[in-house]
Amino acid sequence: MCQQAQRTGAPALGREFCAAQLGADADTLEAQLGAAARAQDADTQAQDTRGCGRLTRAGLQMDQAAMIYEALTSTRRVSVGVGPAGAGKTHTAAVGARAWEAAGGEVIGLTCAQAARDVLHAAGIKQSYNTAKFLMKIERGQPVRPGTLFVIDEGSMVPMNHLARIIDLAEKHGGKVFVTGDHRQLAAVESGGGMAMLANHLGYTQLAVPVRFEAEWERDASLRLRQGDKSALEAYAEHGRIIGASREEAFGILRQRYVAHRLAGEGTLLMAHDRGDCRELSRMIRDDLIHLGFVDDGLSVEISEGERASAGDVIVCRENDSRVETDPGHTLTNGDLFQIESVGANGVWVRRVVECDRQTGQMRPAERAFFYGESKLRERTDLGYAVTGHKGMGGTVRGGQALVTGTEPREWVYVAGTRGTHDNTFVAITHDGVKDKDGIKLAVQAREADPAPGTRPDPELARRERLDREREGLPP
Repeated sequence: MCQQAQRTGAPALGREFCAAQLGADADTLEAQLGAAARAQDADTQAQDTRGCGRLTRAGLQMDQAAMIYEALTSTRRVSVGVGPAGAGKTHTAAVGARAWEAAGGEVIGLTCAQAARDVLHAAGIKQSYNTAKFLMKIERGQPVRPGTLFVIDEGSMVPMNHLARIIDLAEKHGGKVFVTGDHRQLAAVESGGGMAMLANHLGYTQLAVPVRFEAEWERDASLRLRQGDKSALEAYAEHGRIIGASREEAFGILRQRYVAHRLAGEGTLLMAHDRGDCRELSRMIRDDLIHLGFVDDGLSVEISEGERASAGDVIVCRENDSRVETDPGHTLTNGDLFQIESVGANGVWVRRVVECDRQTGQMRPAERAFFYGESKLRERTDLGYAVTGHKGMGGTVRGGQALVTGTEPREWVYVAGTRGTHDNTFVAITHDGVKDKDGIKLAVQAREADPAPGTRPDPELARRERLDREREGLPP
């Protein structure tokens, strides 16, 4: 794969034409690339951000324009563009696609997940597919036009065998591949590491500024977190973004924070590494929303793992089904969130949660509701209040919350801590409660055995009692 990727002879745009399409001049973009290359450190991958705030006439920051300029003017078969979370990689790729089309070329957008494909399509690459569906079409005889540009977005999530087949396809048809993403975020569940291997073998251009975050300190801290710099956590702690608690307290804090965002009408994303933790958090949040009247406590339907859902609940789909159109231009996609409007005899009427408004944080529902059948509910649907890292990756909301147990890989922590524009908070389980030893209160360490004989009341009973007192406005 790497040998094919580094070969030259791929189609490319002329320097001046490409620069004009990007709203800049070639000398300026090449100077930007040269400055970035000189500033890049082999160990830290740090990059010079000077001049990155200037916009081209096409609306790109200079580092964005330089990245896509290098890819489109290179005759190498594969080019790699890397950017940290929130750096505008998809937007940059879409502007590059328009430049390629302006020269008469064809562009095919590819991603691993159908949800990411929808984002790529919305950004302007109209002929977009998830890689599995695209490769299936190729096997069935779909032609590929010579000189096609394949834009692979969220490249770290694409399985290595898919990358290899797309590169081989580009070589056979005289095309070019541009892989963009972040190999320091989560990799594909199966056969991951393909983008990282290409980046290490070929080199890459890198976006410098994570424009997603409202606070300047968070832009810098997120870059250091991406590199695995533990001192970055000090910045998050100084700004109140790390909360330590027992497991029970942590779940309670996350429940309260999620519900507060919901009451404010703001989009929020709550992530946990373990699916069991996601289900427990979702159950707790649903219980609160029923108490507050946001979710109906009456007629309900069964979903996966024997859970229940009713009108007002948010659910998440865990499969792709191109036969089901959820709203105009969108088919049922793994990771889609839906809000239940009403419960019927054999399913529910739902409306897809499209996205959150970047300025107000308000959740925006789809224009049309559709019927979601009971078989999908029972087999492929969970409550959608808390999601895993792979489900949340690529999302942008106003406020992000993450449960940290200490078992998560660095890549997961980075993804979970970079979804929010205004707030990203880690709630870390630091102990399992408090014990009294010789009159001194000590933290109970995680999984610490209790040597005292006899049985203990189920902790759920005490949690339920505290929750009832909280709802009655009484002290814990």
